[in-house]
Amino acid sequence: RTEGDSPETARETLRTYTQATGSVDQFAVTGGWESGSIGISVGGSNAAAYWGAEGTTGFSFYDESGGFVGFAGDPYGPDVFCGDGTLYDVTTGDLVGSACFEFAELSDDGRLAYYERDFDGAQTRYLLVVVDLDSGEELFRQDLERPDQGWAPTALDLRGDQILVNRTESGEWGAPYIDALLIDITTGSVTEIGIDGQARFLVGPMGIS
Repeated sequence: RTEGDSPETARETLRTYTQATGSVDQFAVTGGWESGSIGISVGGSNAAAYWGAEGTTGFSFYDESGGFVGFAGDPYGPDVFCGDGTLYDVTTGDLVGSACFEFAELSDDGRLAYYERDFDGAQTRYLLVVVDLDSGEELFRQDLERPDQGWAPTALDLRGDQILVNRTESGEWGAPYIDALLIDITTGSVTEIGIDGQARFLVGPMGIS
């Protein structure tokens, strides 16, 4: 939920809705003036926000009480953020790396999937990475082989050993979706879905044939 129209009143909050009772409860504050969540993911008892604020981006993790929590598998760690395509130290402002990380996606079994974005001097490369959130152990890494100045990956969905990589025609704001990629993290095989649009795994007892 976003509210307010000034630096003093603007606030974004993550809220839970209980279907049985219709009650709404505030879970965490996730943004403010010119800041907020680009994507939210929930896995197990934790939530992750991929956030943006005045040209900077990063990941924030919340436990079931809505408080900030740190994990070894967070590629940013507690003291680093992305600004203008490079990594900076929060305290000193020093440049600490060239790769940035986008679209945190949690699974119920404690894994984190995200994109590692790096400019190699000629083109921007995107790699799909999966880590164990608690230990930080890297479980999977694969170059998405994005063509130079081509499509851009957006929100992803992780279920079991498969990941859906959603894509837009370009990295420009509002660019239309093209067909998603389905990637098996046990084999590295890549399958194009074949239909333009944003894809998610169907989960639950929906009676769709």
